[in-house]
Amino acid sequence: STTFTQVITIEDTTAPMWSTAAASLNVTLQCSDTSGLATAQSAAPIATDNCGGTVTYTKTSGSFVAGSCVNSGTYTNTWIAKDVCNNSSTTFTQVITIEDTTAPMWTTAAASLNVSLQCSDTSGLATAQAAAPIATDNCGGTVTYTKTSGSFVAGSCVNSGTYTNTWIAKDVCNNSSTTFTQVITIEDTTAPMWSTAAASLNVTLQCSDTSG
Repeated sequence: STTFTQVITIEDTTAPMWSTAAASLNVTLQCSDTSGLATAQSAAPIATDNCGGTVTYTKTSGSFVAGSCVNSGTYTNTWIAKDVCNNSSTTFTQVITIEDTTAPMWTTAAASLNVSLQCSDTSGLATAQAAAPIATDNCGGTVTYTKTSGSFVAGSCVNSGTYTNTWIAKDVCNNSSTTFTQVITIEDTTAPMWSTAAASLNVTLQCSDTSG
């Protein structure tokens, strides 16, 4: 007979499929977690091809997009996988969310600004009132302070009592610290001093000197 020809055509039109679950590389980190960010940025999804062979990946690294404040926002990274026949997968997306939910911490030790002064020590009082604590933020940036100055509260006598001052520290994402408290105690423990010289009122009189 004449030759009967059968042609079997093999195609590879199926793109690689992601074996890494969608959103499994998403992560939420504190802005201070640099090691966590490095780990997240180095993570990558895996795809498999129906016909085997080498799968190549193209990653597009997104830059930081700030959120509601300068220390919060997202990195969005994407990948495309291709097989040896240049079939392209769907896009795999990773979202790294950066948060700043940690309040500033006081580096000034609690009670270290407390002081006890004699009621006459006006310069000491001025120095104590001018003192202020310092806080640091885990993500850096400017820390702002709100001071509430307490008025004098008299104690057991009019010359003794306390001033109580408080501070709140806030970071650029408006996280508020605990309250730092300073107590300035005013004491009057010094007895009056004679300004009249000793023996200056002593006098010698004749027994007839009734007016003297």
